[in-house]
Amino acid sequence: LRRDFNKQKEKLEKLEANQADQEKMSDLRSELDSSRKREQELESENASLKQELEVLQQRVKELEDALDSARQQIGETTVEQRINRELREELKKAEAKLIELTSTMEIVDTQCEQFRASLYCCDNSLDRFFELDAEFVPHQAANPSL
Repeated sequence: LRRDFNKQKEKLEKLEANQADQEKMSDLRSELDSSRKREQELESENASLKQELEVLQQRVKELEDALDSARQQIGETTVEQRINRELREELKKAEAKLIELTSTMEIVDTQCEQFRASLYCCDNSLDRFFELDAEFVPHQAANPSL
């Protein structure tokens, strides 16, 4: 009986050990499934993050290109502003010269009018001189003492 009892006890211990192993196996399978699920989630998240990284890298490249373009435009604008400033200075000088030339032209115009008036007066005086001379010459021929 003792022997049967020991056999039964051994069988019971094996069953209990087997049952404990099955529970452990079940727990390990559950943990393995959970780990696989977590691994899939992490792989999915990793793929999503890689895709987002590519999009962000593309955006950074676009922004760098835009920045380069803006810097170039600023450089061109700076050159245009410098040229514009130089042209304004030249325009101011040209306007000052125009004012000076206009003033000089007015003076010359006034002098020309005075010269014409003097010339007209001289022409009239010369004409009168010749008229008087023509009158005086016949008298002089008649009167040599004069």
